[in-house]
Amino acid sequence: MTFLSTKGDTVRLLELALSWIDRHLQDFDPFRDGRAFEMVNGQRVGELALLLQTYVMLTGDRQSRRIRRMSALLKSIQHNHEFSDRPLRSQIDFVLAVLVYSALRAVGAENAQQREVLERLLRLNLVMHTERLPYRLMEVVFCTEWAGLRHSLPTMNSLYRRSILAGVPCPIYLHDDDIYSVTHVLMYFFAMGTRSGVALPSHDSRRLNEVLSALIVVACQDHHWDLLAELLLCWDCLGNEASIIYERGWKELMKIQQRNGALPGPEWAQRIHAATQSKAAAPDPDFLRFTHYYHTTLVSCISALVRLRRFT
Repeated sequence: MTFLSTKGDTVRLLELALSWIDRHLQDFDPFRDGRAFEMVNGQRVGELALLLQTYVMLTGDRQSRRIRRMSALLKSIQHNHEFSDRPLRSQIDFVLAVLVYSALRAVGAENAQQREVLERLLRLNLVMHTERLPYRLMEVVFCTEWAGLRHSLPTMNSLYRRSILAGVPCPIYLHDDDIYSVTHVLMYFFAMGTRSGVALPSHDSRRLNEVLSALIVVACQDHHWDLLAELLLCWDCLGNEASIIYERGWKELMKIQQRNGALPGPEWAQRIHAATQSKAAAPDPDFLRFTHYYHTTLVSCISALVRLRRFT
């Protein structure tokens, strides 16, 4: 089929979004202005690490200015003991520490001491000392394997068979949390689009494509932009042929990108941020705007990186 958006359109979205992220790197720092670590701020670090490693693996670029700046920030965070020691105190922080270690390893900044800590925790089976949804355990396996760490965790195929996609669900019955489960199962199984040459175990490709098509339409109608970016990423992870719905989804995503490069979060989240900002004791309004834009912008970058393989 004829693409509704070109390679140049995709590159433009990616470059503008990466530039916005580069200008806002300080907002990803959980220790900015000497503040104490909070998991809500740590989540942004993990997402930045995901973007960095995906970019490096799909482009081979380890030395450009933007990559060096992202790496420097992650390295400074990793070297803060309040961050690096967290997996020793709480297993829920294991994934975050592994993502940062893995991204820095991808740019050649191996940290042998951190690797020893993480592999020791894996030998102690720390990550299994809590109940996790299948896609959450897939996240652990994905980041552990991405980092090249030795483990005896369940396989991706076995976890997929326990996930929401074990039996292809009917899209009309899925709520937002269910849809996020769908996208994360696929993103982790295919390692954010960097794991090629693999296929989902025992699935109905046609039915899954129909589900994704319906969910792309729903995300566009609901203006749920970060979810739209994730669904488009999943479409490309599966290696599906481009369709009218897939192309229309990309057209909508490109349309909502602002001149400064950022892509907004879902409209329901904007209303929450606006209400918070109107309060007398509201935090910095610039930071509130950052929290509304950063996630969709990051996911759109990853989606664009994977989409660009269509044009090679």
